[in-house]
Amino acid sequence: MTVFPGSLSLRRFSALRVALPARRWLPHLTDGIGAAAAGALLWLAVALWLALYPALFPALANERAPGPALDDFGVFYAAARLVRDGRGDELYNLDAIHEEEARVYERPRAQAPLLPYFNPPAFAAVLVPLTWLPPGTAAAVMLALTTGLLAAGVALLWRSSRLGVPGAWVVLGMLAAFQPVRDTFFHGQPSFVLFFAFAAAFAAFASGRERLAGALLGLLLLKPNYALIPVAALLWKRRWEALKGFGAVATVWVALSIAASGASVLWTYPAFLWEASTWDNANGISIAGMFGWNGLVRTLLGPGHHDAVAAWSLALAIPTLLAVAVAWAGPWTVEGPRFATRYAAIALASILVNAHVYRQDVIVAAAPAFLLLAATTGRDRVGVAAALCVGWTLLAYHFPIARETSIAPTALALAALLFLCVWLSRRSRPSAEAERAAARPPAEAHPIPTVALGGAP
Repeated sequence: MTVFPGSLSLRRFSALRVALPARRWLPHLTDGIGAAAAGALLWLAVALWLALYPALFPALANERAPGPALDDFGVFYAAARLVRDGRGDELYNLDAIHEEEARVYERPRAQAPLLPYFNPPAFAAVLVPLTWLPPGTAAAVMLALTTGLLAAGVALLWRSSRLGVPGAWVVLGMLAAFQPVRDTFFHGQPSFVLFFAFAAAFAAFASGRERLAGALLGLLLLKPNYALIPVAALLWKRRWEALKGFGAVATVWVALSIAASGASVLWTYPAFLWEASTWDNANGISIAGMFGWNGLVRTLLGPGHHDAVAAWSLALAIPTLLAVAVAWAGPWTVEGPRFATRYAAIALASILVNAHVYRQDVIVAAAPAFLLLAATTGRDRVGVAAALCVGWTLLAYHFPIARETSIAPTALALAALLFLCVWLSRRSRPSAEAERAAARPPAEAHPIPTVALGGAP
């Protein structure tokens, strides 16, 4: 009779010895399985893309402008040559840029594509050294540099997360399945710089280097529309150190622009962008290739209707900005998954309210996608990956049956991810004691703790 109680106690002791270590490694195993499953879903998008690629190739080939390798780079090269020759004040003159592009393409003007230069003069000034190289070589050099920034941004996000080794499987699936990555390589666009700016700034904020983070956000001035919401958020939260860093880069950027094109560029460049917003399927603008609320409305209403497009875009931008405000309600803090989801909301909103977003620029969405995966765990991470798989596939709008309509579900998918960011940021609010404490950034980077979608961390 005395053996049974003793055996029961021994079994309890043995179970306890196994259970205690299990409590340490089981969460890591669960996260690893979740990350692997997330990667599998994203790689499914890769398989769908590769399976349909033979049918898509003719459509892709037809989009190439007759000219040097990486065709969109031709306009950047032409703009840099104008600056080099002291003609920077003609950057936004369509006749002047068209003539220079014809020289770059070595074709008669009638056979050369007209691709206006939409970036600030400072970017053309930065590219001036490349004009002493042949166009194809210069394009390859720029693409190599920007691809390095893509890799650096991915590495910084991976280091700031808890995805660990399985995270490599996830991020490779994301990048291989994401059409903006392919478009940036194909056309020679500098969009990887935008991704790096968001990714590196997040890592800098997480490590307490606010001035550096603001300076990195200054890289968004490559396409100024992307800087509006981040700067507004910094002003609202009174992050003066970050604003000093941003201001320093902005000062250099403005000085370069004035040196390249003269002081008049301070008003001629915004006027040019305003005029370009009224172009429909002309001067390099294709309303079927624009994303965000502006592109959605223009696609649904068709050419013209500029007043209606402006009104509807504003109507959709207001709740988008309110969603960001809800996500950022409360004190500033860079600890925990809340900051990751708040920051992701800013990046997504910057796409949706932007009036000039092409496919390659949607690469910015890869940063919030990675942060969402890092801020969730287990089955929740698989759910986020499933949503990303759908969004990634919808973005490949070259599918013949959805060429003119898939922008709508893509914009709605971005909006759904924004809502998810807001919900997660509210679910993962810090405790009352933490909110009362001074929200000073940590001295060194910390991994992003995970949070379940259904409750607090």
